[in-house]
Amino acid sequence: MIFWMNWQRLIAGYPIYIVLIPILGFKHGAPRERILILCEAGATVVLAVLVWFSPIPASLLLHGWLIPMILINTLVNIRGMSQHTLLTESTDEIRARGRS
Repeated sequence: MIFWMNWQRLIAGYPIYIVLIPILGFKHGAPRERILILCEAGATVVLAVLVWFSPIPASLLLHGWLIPMILINTLVNIRGMSQHTLLTESTDEIRARGRS
């Protein structure tokens, strides 16, 4: 089970993390921070709509954005897992916690 959970984190961890950060920020943020989060989310939606309806060829989006994003997603997940998964010395300040 742990093996499969780690693989799921490797595959989907980063996209889930990116979605949850604004949600948790909105839930726990001050009113001004919530407004900024909504502005950022709205700008992201507007940008996505502009890209979707733009004359940019789909092959360029696929090869210039989607494929590199999948590679980066995998590398970021590996980095996160190396910092936080199956640590043998959970009480050690240096070896147990991932520091950025």
